[in-house]
Amino acid sequence: MNTHTKRMRSRAASLADVGEFGWLERLGRLLGKAGKGVIVGYGDDAACLALPKTGADQLILLTADILVESVHFTWLTATPASLGAKAVAVNLSDIAAMGGRPLAMLVAIGAPPGFPLARLEVVFRAMASACRRWGVEFVGGDTVRSGSEFILSPLLVGEFNGPTSRLPLRSR
Repeated sequence: MNTHTKRMRSRAASLADVGEFGWLERLGRLLGKAGKGVIVGYGDDAACLALPKTGADQLILLTADILVESVHFTWLTATPASLGAKAVAVNLSDIAAMGGRPLAMLVAIGAPPGFPLARLEVVFRAMASACRRWGVEFVGGDTVRSGSEFILSPLLVGEFNGPTSRLPLRSR
């Protein structure tokens, strides 16, 4: 048994111990096989679902990339406008990576109680502007009080028109 294995057994494993891909592997074992309408599930840039009434010729793509203060950005280097634009861009790139077209976006926000409202408005204006630029409907979301960090978690919905054989190879 190597040192790493002994250390892992001596205490509860953390996310830092297993990393993103280790977590996805564990998640796969935890969740099991996806349902029949799931063309691409967790572990890729975006999920892909067959719409029930149209079949496999009309597929929906779903993606979410969270941005957490002190992990993905700091207010020393990011402006509210750049953060809002980035939140949309990172999700648009996931839909594009799957060969899809973006349709709509929701966003969940976690903000500390004393977070400046003016800063939050600039973040939202930037997200709305980026959505308009790319023809994405900004349709809502949720806001909750967080501890001390600002958290921005957009969810983007897109569509994929075509046979699943045109999906990126990593997804098949």
